Amino acid sequence: MRLLHMEGQVIDHSIQIDSNQALRAISLCFLCRDWDRGSYLLETISQNVPGYLDLDEMRDHSTDWMLATWVGAIYEHNGQYDTAFEWYLWANEVMETQREGTSDDEARRGSQSSIHGGELFAGLIRVCLRYASLSTTNPQPKAPIDWGLPAPNWTGQALVFLERTFARTLLEFLIGRSKTDPEIIEAWAASTYINRQITDLTLLLPNKSEDEGKKSRVEIELDRLRAESEKRPMPDAQISQVTRSLLSATRFQIDPESICRVIPEDAVVVEMNLSRGGLILFCLTTAGVVSIHQSERTILDLRRQVLRYVKRLENDQCSRDELSSLIMGISREIIHPFEEVIWQKDHVIFVPTQEFNFFPFSALTFNDKPLFLEKAVSQVPSLATLEQIVKRPHPGMLPELSTIVNTHEPDASGPKHAGEPVPMVGVGAAVVSHIFSVPPTDARYLEEAGFKNIFENSEIVYIGTHGAKHELSPWQSCINLKDEFRVMEVAKFSSKASLIIFGACMSGLGRVTVGNDVLGFSHAVLQSGAGAYMGALWNVDVSITMMLIVVFSRKVAQRTQRTTLAKCWQEAQKTLYNLTTDAAVSMLQGILDEWETAKQKWHLEHLAKGGIRLLKRLMEDLETVDFKHPYYWAPFTLVGHAGRSLDPTISTLCRAMTEQLQGDSIRLNSLHEASLSPIAGIK
Repeated sequence: MRLLHMEGQVIDHSIQIDSNQALRAISLCFLCRDWDRGSYLLETISQNVPGYLDLDEMRDHSTDWMLATWVGAIYEHNGQYDTAFEWYLWANEVMETQREGTSDDEARRGSQSSIHGGELFAGLIRVCLRYASLSTTNPQPKAPIDWGLPAPNWTGQALVFLERTFARTLLEFLIGRSKTDPEIIEAWAASTYINRQITDLTLLLPNKSEDEGKKSRVEIELDRLRAESEKRPMPDAQISQVTRSLLSATRFQIDPESICRVIPEDAVVVEMNLSRGGLILFCLTTAGVVSIHQSERTILDLRRQVLRYVKRLENDQCSRDELSSLIMGISREIIHPFEEVIWQKDHVIFVPTQEFNFFPFSALTFNDKPLFLEKAVSQVPSLATLEQIVKRPHPGMLPELSTIVNTHEPDASGPKHAGEPVPMVGVGAAVVSHIFSVPPTDARYLEEAGFKNIFENSEIVYIGTHGAKHELSPWQSCINLKDEFRVMEVAKFSSKASLIIFGACMSGLGRVTVGNDVLGFSHAVLQSGAGAYMGALWNVDVSITMMLIVVFSRKVAQRTQRTTLAKCWQEAQKTLYNLTTDAAVSMLQGILDEWETAKQKWHLEHLAKGGIRLLKRLMEDLETVDFKHPYYWAPFTLVGHAGRSLDPTISTLCRAMTEQLQGDSIRLNSLHEASLSPIAGIK
């Protein structure tokens, strides 16, 4: 018995060694994309390590979904699609089960954004598209329903898997929020936000140095956050309520027909999937999937090309010709396959992968010129997210615009904050306020409660005050109000705004984290309930940006027929792009005149003492400005429901409603019924 027992141990240990070697070998075949050797390896392992690659056995005893993804990829690339799909589906089931097991948004976000999670979904999409291509052959592949999948056809199922790679945490929050008490969800969001900081900073803890008695900045910040977390514990019952709502949202079924119906009639959507296996692009309209493009360009290839372009673009000394050459390769992959469809539409909406979060899509080449010259351009985190945003009832009758401004000029009266002065922001904020006949709010005196009220009860919010990037964690970046306000905390607000504009405040957050910052801030704004977010992708030229924002505001205020936020932004970009020196001088003179009117009307002398000097100096130096350079017209990204209508007839009806609030209730009801479509601004 003793000998048998020892032999058993030796045998078990040998199998364990073989299993570890098998795991490493399979992963190497996957990473090297050596599919022939991978097929031979799987056959060899099946013979020498019994049960190791038995899917039924793994369902009972394993949760290694990454191994299942690698195995599925090997089978897929050797033409064994049914076997590959079985492995992919099991890997997806395990990953989703693990994801459902936590209510922490960062943990759920990490599961889908990992390299291996992306490879799993790419494999699922590829096999679905392969089945779709075989749907007219004999024999036909099994239908999605035969695999227990919800879509009516394989193209639709591929779209479902594609959508599941984007903004899942944001989508689940939006769905869960509608099912949970607002005060509880706000408390949960605040608590989760603090826990996110603790998680981020714990990873940055330094090794103990010789100076054991001195705490690092990271440790001091962690102590503060932990103390804050202890002050606001959530009762278990409330956590359970939020958890139930979020977990029910993780099981939310995406309907491909439903998410396509929210695409505006005049828009085309380009949705991306990038992996080591190549690029997959879906072209969609309100009618559904109209075209699919697959390319061998890998995630590494395109990421390298995007980073090279953005790095050169941030430096306005790089010539337009050089930039055009760099972006041409990206345009050939993303725009050119769908040119025929794009020609038929007015608005191009991108659903980007993480690698494109900081990329200016309006600079892509279409018809041998920048895309925005022909089409309006915007982004959405996902079509399923857009569906949730569009479904929100529009509140109606909000103040059209609120501006929050702090120029940080050293000679300005009142409280001061550190930061480089941005006097031109004061000029822009005053002029934008005058366009909408609403006085600007001085950020130096604005407390969090007042900021929350503006953020939640304005149609458009323009924030023109410095931001401070947190060196330890991008999630903790702040804007300067009376006190510093962490931008991510807007996620706990309940905004009714159609658009939140971060003017100068998020500029220059750094090249390394800017993509994450844009992702974080835009998602926080949309999570708050706002319809769209606009923010800078790089350190902008404040003077030219002021001109761009003023032109955009005029376009919004004019509310010409069929106007949308995206169309207004396109027209502002085109106006700037086409400026001559004389036209630019004329525009700046008009801004100067309007500033004088606003200054006298609201006593704004403190806002732009240095700004007027800079504006006059700019008028003298305009010959050195190349307005056609994308550094000037491409720095802002518009994310969210940018296709919202600004129809002037609806605005007129709503103003009539406002004037008659004390009048005949029957007349009010009839006017309300006549203005059901969503609008972006109401006087």
